[in-house]
Amino acid sequence: MADIGSTIIYWVVFIVYLLFLAVAGFYSKKKTKTLEDYMVAGRKIGPLLLGLSFGVTYFSAVMIVGGGLQSWLWGIGVVWIASIDVLVGVFIVFVLFGNRTKELGKHFESMTVPQFLSKRYNEPKVQTFTSVIILFFETIYLVSIYMGLSILLSVIMPNDPYAYIIAVVLCGIITIIYLNVGGSHGAIYTDAAESLIMLLGVIVIFFAGIMAVGGFEGLLNGLAGIEASAGMPDGGLRTFPGVGGMGLIGYILVTSFGVWGMPQLIARFYTAEKQKSIRWGLVISCVWAFGVAIFAWFSGAISRVYYTMTNPSMIADGTVNAANSVPMLMIAVLPPILAGLFLAAVTAASLTTGEKVIMIAASSFSIDVYQKKTGCSDDKTLKVTKLTTTVIVVVAVILAILKPDAVLALCMFAWSAMAAVILVPYVFGLFWKGGTAKAAIYSGLASFIVAISWKILFRGASLWAMVGASAAYADIMAPISAIVLSSTDLMTITIGSIHEFIVSQIVAIIAFPLISLLTKDSKPSDEFLKEIFSVMRRKDLVSTEPKK
Repeated sequence: MADIGSTIIYWVVFIVYLLFLAVAGFYSKKKTKTLEDYMVAGRKIGPLLLGLSFGVTYFSAVMIVGGGLQSWLWGIGVVWIASIDVLVGVFIVFVLFGNRTKELGKHFESMTVPQFLSKRYNEPKVQTFTSVIILFFETIYLVSIYMGLSILLSVIMPNDPYAYIIAVVLCGIITIIYLNVGGSHGAIYTDAAESLIMLLGVIVIFFAGIMAVGGFEGLLNGLAGIEASAGMPDGGLRTFPGVGGMGLIGYILVTSFGVWGMPQLIARFYTAEKQKSIRWGLVISCVWAFGVAIFAWFSGAISRVYYTMTNPSMIADGTVNAANSVPMLMIAVLPPILAGLFLAAVTAASLTTGEKVIMIAASSFSIDVYQKKTGCSDDKTLKVTKLTTTVIVVVAVILAILKPDAVLALCMFAWSAMAAVILVPYVFGLFWKGGTAKAAIYSGLASFIVAISWKILFRGASLWAMVGASAAYADIMAPISAIVLSSTDLMTITIGSIHEFIVSQIVAIIAFPLISLLTKDSKPSDEFLKEIFSVMRRKDLVSTEPKK
C-alpha cells in the first residue's frame, strides 16, 4: 500500500487538478454565450483539440483501470482490443462518419444525437424515444465513472472510509461549477490536459513494469507459469482469444463497433470547424489513441506476473486482484511520490470523461424533451440545461456513494442499451436513402428489448441474485446459458458467452431495412433526401471562399 508521502502527494495533485478544471471553466466563460456555444463549442474546434477530445472521450482514464482488469484475466491477447478499437472505433469512424456527421449536423443545426436522428428521419417521435434511453443510461454510466474512484482510493488510502465520499463530493462540486460556467469549451480544454496525463502515465507505468518482470521474455515466461499453476490450457494467457474466448471477442465488438452508437462520440463531430478539422483530427486521434491503448492494455498482465513473482500471498489473500491491478502496479514499481502523482492524475482525469456524459444526459432532457415540448427560446433552454446538469451530477454522486447493486449491473449494460437504439439508425441514415422513421423507432425498440432480454435470461445471474432468485436462475436459465455451441482447446462458445450487444445489433441490422421496406409511408420525401445527401457529400464551404 501507499506510504504517507504518496498519500499527501495524491491529495495535493487531486485538488490542484480540480482547481484547474474550475479555472478552465471560468476561462471558457467568455466563449459560452449561447446554447450552441455551450453544447457544441460554437462549432469552432480545430483539428488538434478535436482529435484529442475524441480520443480522450473514447479511451478515457477509466480504461487504465478497466483495461488492467481485462489484461489480468485474459493476458496479452487483449492487445488486440487496442488495435481493433483504434482501427474500427477511431479511424473508420472518422473516415466514414466524421465529415458527413459534421455537415449534416450543421445543416440541421442539431446539438444532440436525438435531434440529429429526428431531423434526419423527419419524425419528432424519434427524438423523444432516443432521448429517454440516453438520459437514463448516460446517468447510470456517469455513476460508474464516479464509482471507479473507490478502486483507486482503496489502494492509496485503504483504512480511510471517508476518503471515497470526500473525493466523490469534491468531484461533483467542481464538475457542476466548470460545466455550468464553461460548457463544451471548458470540457474540450480539459480534454487536452487529460490526454497528456494519460499518455505520459501509461508509458511510464508500462516501461517500469516491463523492466520489473524481466522484459517481454520475463512477461511471457511468467504468464506461462501462471497458466500451468492455474490449470489453464497452454497459451491461454499468451494467445488470442485464449482464455478470454467469446468474452474477449464480445468485448472487442462492444468497444469498437459499439462506440458507433455512443452519443458523446457522435457529438464530437458537431464541434468541428472545418473539413480540415476532421481530416487532421483523424491523424491526431489515431496516433494518440494507439499509443495510449497499446501501453495500457499490457498493465494488468504485467501486474499479475510481478506479484506472482514477488509476493504471491497478496494475490492469494485478495489484496491484489484484477480490479486494482494497475494501481497496485504503480505503487510497486514507481517511486512513492511518482506513484501518488499518477494515481491522483488518473483519478482526477476520470472527470473529463464524465463531463461529456453529463452534458449528453442533461441535453437529452433540456433540448430533446423540454424545449421540444414547450418551444422555449435557446436562452431559456440553456438555463434549463445548466440546471439539469446540476441535478444529474447530484443524483450520480448520491448513487455513487450508496453503490447500489442495481447500478453496478446496469453500468455494464449501458453501452449496449444505447447502441441498440442509436447505432443502426445513425449509420443507415448517413448512407441509405431508404430508411424510414418507423424503422428507426421499431428496429431500435426491438433491438433494445432483445438486448435486455438476452442480458436477463442468459447473462443475468447478478440481476437474479439482487431479487433473491439465484436458485431459480440456477435451476431454469443457467443450464440453458451453459449450452455449448462450439468448443476447441482454447475457446468454448456457450449461449451465455455471447454478448447481448452482438445479438441486439444483428436484430437491428435485419429489422431496420425490413421495416423500412414495409413502412414506406414514413419515409422522408425524395426532395428532402436529395438535399441532405447533397449536403453530406459537399466539400467544406470555408475552403472554397475566395482569399481576401
